Amino acid sequence: MTMQHTTPNLRTRMLKRSPRRTALRWRISAVVALIGGLLLLSTGLVGAQAFPPDAISEEGADIRDLYLIVFAFAAVVFIAVEVGIVWLALKYRRRNDDLPPQIHGNHKVEIVWTAIPTIIVAILFAVSFVVLEDIESAPGAGEPVEVIDVTGQQWAWSFSYAAALDATTASALTRDPRDTELTVSDGSQFQPFTTYRIDIEHLRVDSVDGNVLTVTRGTNGTVVQAHAAGDAILRIVNGTEFSADDRGELTDREDPATGAVSTANTPIVTVPVGKTVRFNLSSLDVIHSFYAPQFLYKLDAVPGRTQALWLKVTDAGFFQGQCAEFCGREHARMLFSVRALPLDEYNDWIAALTANDAATAEPPAATTDTPPAGTGAGDPARGQQVFFENGCSACHGDTGQGGIGPTLAQTRFTLEQVINQYRSPRGVMPRFDESLVPDEDVANVLAWLATLPLPDTIVPGEGTP
Repeated sequence: MTMQHTTPNLRTRMLKRSPRRTALRWRISAVVALIGGLLLLSTGLVGAQAFPPDAISEEGADIRDLYLIVFAFAAVVFIAVEVGIVWLALKYRRRNDDLPPQIHGNHKVEIVWTAIPTIIVAILFAVSFVVLEDIESAPGAGEPVEVIDVTGQQWAWSFSYAAALDATTASALTRDPRDTELTVSDGSQFQPFTTYRIDIEHLRVDSVDGNVLTVTRGTNGTVVQAHAAGDAILRIVNGTEFSADDRGELTDREDPATGAVSTANTPIVTVPVGKTVRFNLSSLDVIHSFYAPQFLYKLDAVPGRTQALWLKVTDAGFFQGQCAEFCGREHARMLFSVRALPLDEYNDWIAALTANDAATAEPPAATTDTPPAGTGAGDPARGQQVFFENGCSACHGDTGQGGIGPTLAQTRFTLEQVINQYRSPRGVMPRFDESLVPDEDVANVLAWLATLPLPDTIVPGEGTP
């Protein structure tokens, strides 16, 4: 007679679940879920980081509304999926070794889970198309527009405005950059070494002979265009300023020799509130990206192209911006600030800017006199410190040899001429008022430049000593 083995086999023992062990697993799962939720809260994914900042422009408000619509759809889908997962996990959790009923295909369910995503994608496509078409379109005919030229270069921004001239083109220009002779209606309004704008192209006047100008085409990274006779000409005015407080702080620099820490400041672009602004974006070297978080909108500045970014700012104030495209070693320092002024204050500011530029439009003539000795007119050591603190080396080189900017080593311009360049610069050089760089420090910089060796290759500049 055969004895039956009554001891449960291994598989049966493994399938048994102790109530205590099941309860423990639920507690562990609850603790893990709680810790995960706290981590999400602590990292800021819930709250401010889940949503874009409040917009300060009409276009940004449209983009934020679009984001909220997409977020709402995503939240509904996320909750539905998570609820479904939890429901299935609980309802069909393993209680014994019996298999639940198996389903092999369900046409209704498959149609539903195909149709719902298709409808969601179609709605989001339509809404996105309408918003993008609206924010990228030029304003209607007759609407006033303020044009600001933005030039990016490693690793700085410059912002130019325009002053109307009572002069027009009297001859046509082709797209050929070698077509450099332009006849104008009144040549007396033009100065050599000064930049002007026709449409979106910047042209530097090299010489004036009566009403005939010899120009360099497509300066400041702009695109060479064809122009017809009778086109309006505007004088470019450098409106780049620097903030004088910590809201515009660029970075702290520490002198390795002395340990002294100094602060360099970001350039400011001034914009009107309630008036459409067209930013003409160009680059002198590599791709940059013009981005202020509260615009909720950015656009690349690409070499060889001029791109238009349309914005109507709605809130006055002071806002931060930055280059949002990696552009080299000093990319992290390529910041800028936006100063939004009420329209009447902006009009006063732009009037003062253009009036000051007109008063200093005549470029200083170079002198052949020997530059002041470094030990006589200023302190070369202090001049070197000022030169590096204010980021001059980024454009002019560590020894004034030139680069993006012209050669400054052994410059033969007088102190007065250099001060004028600091206060009312030509070209893309930012402006430094006396509160940032006093006249005494300008003399110190000039004294240091006089001690530098002259490089083998001289980089010429646009009206810059």
